[in-house]
Amino acid sequence: MNSGMDDAPLDDRSLLRCLGAQPVSGAELASRAGQTRAAIGKRIQALRRAGLAIGADRGRGYWLESPLDLLDADAIGAALSPELHSRLRTL
Repeated sequence: MNSGMDDAPLDDRSLLRCLGAQPVSGAELASRAGQTRAAIGKRIQALRRAGLAIGADRGRGYWLESPLDLLDADAIGAALSPELHSRLRTL
């Protein structure tokens, strides 16, 4: 069950958006992702190996140890002026 999200499994970007400064349980993340808690644990470990600071405490959950600002190409593109869009196409 994905708590109102579509039925596609969460990608890493979406998984990171679920994390915040407050702990989120592995069971909650697993439910949102449509995966087991063990699979979520492995994904968290992979994200840590990639350099992300993710805290964990048994019984409390996972959280980001520092704020994370994920870039979104669509949002960036929407904020650019038509002139900049034109100039970027020439690069």
